[in-house]
Amino acid sequence: MSKTPLSKNKLSFPYCLPVNICAIIITIIILCASVAYSKELKNEKAAPQNSPTHIVAETPEIERLKKLVEFEVAEEAKKQVVSWAQWIIAPLAFALAALGVKTYCDVQTWLKKALKNFQQDSANSTREAIDNFNKALEKAQEDFNNASREAINKFNYESKQALDNINDKARQASEVIDQQTSKVRVFAEENIGIIGYMAAPFTRKTKSYLCRMIYDAKNKIGLPGELVRSEGDNPSDDKDVNELYDLLGIAHKFFLDVFDCDISQGSDLIATVHYGKSYNNAYWNGKQLVMGDGDGELFQTFILLEIVVHELSFRLRQNFIFQGEAGSLSCHLADVFGVLAVQWTKDQTVGDADWLIAKGVLTSSVSRRALRDMREPGTAYDDPVLGKDPQPDNYNKLYKESANLGGVYINSGIPNRAFYLAATAMGGYAWEKAGKIWYESAMRIQRKNSSPSFLEFAQETYRVAGSKYGKGSSEQEAVNSGWESVGLVIPLDP
Repeated sequence: MSKTPLSKNKLSFPYCLPVNICAIIITIIILCASVAYSKELKNEKAAPQNSPTHIVAETPEIERLKKLVEFEVAEEAKKQVVSWAQWIIAPLAFALAALGVKTYCDVQTWLKKALKNFQQDSANSTREAIDNFNKALEKAQEDFNNASREAINKFNYESKQALDNINDKARQASEVIDQQTSKVRVFAEENIGIIGYMAAPFTRKTKSYLCRMIYDAKNKIGLPGELVRSEGDNPSDDKDVNELYDLLGIAHKFFLDVFDCDISQGSDLIATVHYGKSYNNAYWNGKQLVMGDGDGELFQTFILLEIVVHELSFRLRQNFIFQGEAGSLSCHLADVFGVLAVQWTKDQTVGDADWLIAKGVLTSSVSRRALRDMREPGTAYDDPVLGKDPQPDNYNKLYKESANLGGVYINSGIPNRAFYLAATAMGGYAWEKAGKIWYESAMRIQRKNSSPSFLEFAQETYRVAGSKYGKGSSEQEAVNSGWESVGLVIPLDP
């Protein structure tokens, strides 16, 4: 802001005022002198003459003549005074009045100018003071913002450093524990027999709890909706209700029989059908399963075993951050459990399975085989409506943009293919070896890291394979080869 100058109209005192006052005083003096002079003139004409003629005794006649002469002299003097006043005193009085009026006007003009200049100077001073205050306020705000930014950056940096140190120490402690645990297991197997590798949750027989509660949202979005079938009830008239009820029972039995895991975790399995109008999705909201009907044009149903298992399995990974590589790992594990449940139900070997995720969710089309393909990520569909399957099959093709929460459902194709390769290398039923390695690795890694990278999870699967089947075993080599094939090289002795 530019500085506002004060008034340039410098107020000058009306120097004509003293002159006018002097002129008035002189005029008054002249007027007084004129009046005095007229009185003196009158007295002189009225005074007795000291000539010799006055010595004569005054007679009545002379007295009368004398008075007559005095009267005439007085009248003549009066006329002269009046005449003098008309020609001298009156102009002087007029001049005096004019000078007084002019002086008054000059004083008024000067006072107005003085007031105007005072107001203008006051306004300029106030504006300048406000400008200076605003500048000072802006500078203070800028200094405060800079100081706050520096403090925040410093706090973030120190927090990151502290978190990195904590994570490093936790990893070191975990590695020490793994090494000691492995030694204990080897000793136990050689001297006592297999007693469970210090991992009771994976070897003990879990007590199961199954209570299915199926609700109907009636194409609205309120949850859970109206209860239409609970555990032990007779079948409903609604085909979707009965199918979902049955699939929840299959999913519960799959986790219990294969992984000794009660997927209900001691609580009711709650699910809602007919969510929204033509809703094209199914999801786990942290408390229950929510199933849309699909629009009938692109998606025809979501009540499929692999989708039910996929969504229920998120209960096992509540600690995972659903973003970036950690989010992709969570989606990958859900796909693994979903495809394993289908293979387990159909009694398929790794060679018999098609390794497709949600094969029946899309309406019939040559270009739409499924939502995802674990054998060949990126080939599940190539459709004018859906576009092309964006999943990469190698880590060097990792999606790094921000969409889809950092590509959680896109990049899951990388570990999906790694699992397929490891499982097929082991042969037989995928859930017996590869599935259990992946399940145990997921349970272990989430206890110490809520945001694992692909490589960190790969290292965990390598460790678990070595601890379950021995270091250098064919199973451990299959795991290592599977990850290397998708561009993730596991360091030796991780």
